[in-house]
Amino acid sequence: MAQTFIFQNYTIKLEFFKHDDSIQIEIEDLDNKEKYSNTIKTSDIEIKNIKKFYTILLNGLESKPNYYVKINPITHESKNKLAIEVKLNYDNLVELTETIYLDNIKINQNIFQVKLMELEEKFNSKIKDVEFTYKNQIETIRETNRVLQEQIEKLNKIVNNIEKEQVIVIQKDIVIHKDIDIIDLDNDDNNGLGFHIKHYNKFNTEKIFSLYFQKIGDLMYSTSIKNFNNSISNYALLNIKKLKVSKIFQKNYIEANTFINYYLSNRQDFVVDEIEIHDNRLLDTLIKYSNYKKLLIKYDKNFNDNEIKTHCKSNNIEFDYIK
Repeated sequence: MAQTFIFQNYTIKLEFFKHDDSIQIEIEDLDNKEKYSNTIKTSDIEIKNIKKFYTILLNGLESKPNYYVKINPITHESKNKLAIEVKLNYDNLVELTETIYLDNIKINQNIFQVKLMELEEKFNSKIKDVEFTYKNQIETIRETNRVLQEQIEKLNKIVNNIEKEQVIVIQKDIVIHKDIDIIDLDNDDNNGLGFHIKHYNKFNTEKIFSLYFQKIGDLMYSTSIKNFNNSISNYALLNIKKLKVSKIFQKNYIEANTFINYYLSNRQDFVVDEIEIHDNRLLDTLIKYSNYKKLLIKYDKNFNDNEIKTHCKSNNIEFDYIK
């Protein structure tokens, strides 16, 4: 913290800087308004402890006993310097004397310090300095806005990517969440194979979508299956927790089997939590895959379940019957 003294016909401002052990001294001659300044470091004085010298200088300016300060203008150098003599006399036994010199800041070559002091003293009257300050502030604000805009654009991209990762367009004008709790394949006599999709949102509210695919035709069989695969291709992007196949009548068995085969073959990166089937003919397809954790099948005393049980055991798939 700076300290200011009125000493003789001078205003003296002193400040000690602990971080680099230096003293900033500024003096204004009240008679002719000339100003002098200098930064004193340990290397500039004989008293090597700069803090001790600072204390001696303060005591002299406060006229404490045994301390002495004298200010002498140096006239033989065109008044470009000011000499400060500082003395400590302790009971006429010990005497420390130091003289430091301050430059007349009007001829100081340190332009930055001169401009800074003028700005502190005459800020309100210097329009150009004010305009310069505001110009810098405006440029800073513009740069800040530019950076913020870039960040907003990045955040928008992140949000858009998150949205793209969470939802998918199943059919034209139908967008659903990628994480699906249940897909129930069921028979519909009029519409074909039904896809009943259930997703529970964060409020645990169930939302159901019912979509249908027409039966694969008997004519041009391979082409019909290809077209069917194309129509269900987006379903392979869903993360289905449970895949349930309700009672499938003869005419829609092929569609259900094609869907299961297509989904499991295209989602080797994903594991279904549970598959439940009511038509054991579908096991011929399920036995080819292991990317599901649990399998529930309809109990049929005439059905030999050894093969599917062996498959489940070998692949750590939980097996049980529908109750």
